[in-house]
Amino acid sequence: MSMPLIRVSPLARKLCVQFGLSPQGIPGTGPRGRVMAADVECFRAGQDAEPARGSGSTKLGSSALAPNREMAGDYFHFSMEADMAKLAAISTPIAVQCEKLLNGRYSLFDYIVRAVVKACLTQADWLAERGDLNVLLVEDGGTKLIGIEKAASKSIYKIAQESREGATLPEGARTDVVVCDVGLSPEEVADRMGAATSVVVKIEGTSPKVRIECGRPVSKLILPVTLYVNSRILDEPAAGLVAGELKTLLENPVILLLL
Repeated sequence: MSMPLIRVSPLARKLCVQFGLSPQGIPGTGPRGRVMAADVECFRAGQDAEPARGSGSTKLGSSALAPNREMAGDYFHFSMEADMAKLAAISTPIAVQCEKLLNGRYSLFDYIVRAVVKACLTQADWLAERGDLNVLLVEDGGTKLIGIEKAASKSIYKIAQESREGATLPEGARTDVVVCDVGLSPEEVADRMGAATSVVVKIEGTSPKVRIECGRPVSKLILPVTLYVNSRILDEPAAGLVAGELKTLLENPVILLLL
């Protein structure tokens, strides 16, 4: 018995080849049931497929990410783009609440710090060994250093308050996590903070981008994030879970604001 004729547009056929899909399983919305490029995009989005080529990280499951192929010294290296649109949408009520609680504005950096700490909490054995997490913030091109001691047990508002006050870590305290807005390499961090540093997160400024989803342009507010995880402290599966959880938390701000 012969297979029914599947009508496919040239661009849709090209996308099927690119993504390794068969047009036979894709519902077509074009004339006479023709499979269009938008149909392929929608089908792929519905499958929760892997990120586009060149995105740096590959999705493994519901939360874990795979590191980039190249190591950065002793560190697993992850590159990701977090969509901060949800945070932007609720930024005004957050700012009002912070004005009342802190007499100052809540910053993107505070939110990222809490997200990084909570992502690290996925590794219960590591946290139990450490007792808690000390975080060093490197801001304004390295000219401003802020230390958050025992950050795992602090709310986002407490982190914001200590950040405003310019808190520092006690002399000789271990640095577990570094969050920076400058191009510090993991090796530089290890030299400055010690080999006990487990996680380094580098962030850049957010920028609006338009992505095509299901054939339609969608506006997003993208935050590029680079994550380094010390391979001597956490293995690759554990590092992947931290990276995946970090991306999830960055894109779902309500989770952090309630905890």
